[in-house]
Amino acid sequence: MASQTRQLVINITASATWTQLVEGNGGSVYTVPTGGRADTRLMEVLNLGANTATVLLAISTNNTIADTERIGPASLVLLTSEYANSSDIHVLQQGEALWAKATGSSPNVTVRCSILEVT
Repeated sequence: MASQTRQLVINITASATWTQLVEGNGGSVYTVPTGGRADTRLMEVLNLGANTATVLLAISTNNTIADTERIGPASLVLLTSEYANSSDIHVLQQGEALWAKATGSSPNVTVRCSILEVT
């Protein structure tokens, strides 16, 4: 089995829309490859906007997120310029991806996550 660390990121500016994290800045959306898994290592959420934002995170195969697919706190409320991080390990199975959603007035939220991919 081979493993490699990948950096996922997304900047969310549309309110209440689930968005899949991409690999690196400007990369393509990341989905765990067939026969693999990915473990989250460090996740960071930053509110770069001028208003409070509520952030939700999930692991899913598509953007129709069920409550059972959400990870982390029920909702993460970040004030202007506030951030939160977590070193909790979550396992993504083949075909799954990391998703984030920010709600609020004109959100500007960045989500970053380091994962260890094992194939």
